[in-house]
Amino acid sequence: MCGRREAEGEAAAAAIRAAGGDASFFPCDVSQEADCVAVVASTVERYGRLDGAFNNAGVSGGDWEATSAEDYNYLMDINVRGVFFCLREEVAQMRRQGSPGSIVNCGSADPHLAFPSGSQPQQLTWRWGRCGRHELAPCGGGPVTA
Repeated sequence: MCGRREAEGEAAAAAIRAAGGDASFFPCDVSQEADCVAVVASTVERYGRLDGAFNNAGVSGGDWEATSAEDYNYLMDINVRGVFFCLREEVAQMRRQGSPGSIVNCGSADPHLAFPSGSQPQQLTWRWGRCGRHELAPCGGGPVTA
C-alpha cells in the first residue's frame, strides 16, 4: 500500500499483518513523479515483482466556476498526472518481468460525463492491456469488456 497519510497507512498494514497477511506501506504522493517511481521500485525490492496494482488516489474539485488555478492544478496533479505516473511505472515493471499483471484504476463517473469516448487512463489501459479493458461499473449500462 502507499499513500500520503503515513500513520494511517502503517496502521492498515499492521492490521493486515496481525490478521496473518503480508503487507507493507510505502509513503507516496502520486502528484510527485519521483514518489511513483520509488513506490514501484520499493515494491519490487520487497516482494521481488509487481503482479497487480490498484490506483485509487483522487480528489474532488467542487464548484468549477469558483475554482482557482492553484486548486485546479492540485486536482490535475493527483487525478491525471498521478494516474499517468503510476501506470507508466507499473506497466514498465510488468514488461520488464515479461509477464502481464492486473492494474485497476478506480475513478468516478466524471470522466464519462466530460469525455464520453474515454478518459486518458482508460485510453492508456486500452492500449497497454493484453486482455482488453474491463470496466467494473460503467455508467449507463451493463458490464463492458472490450
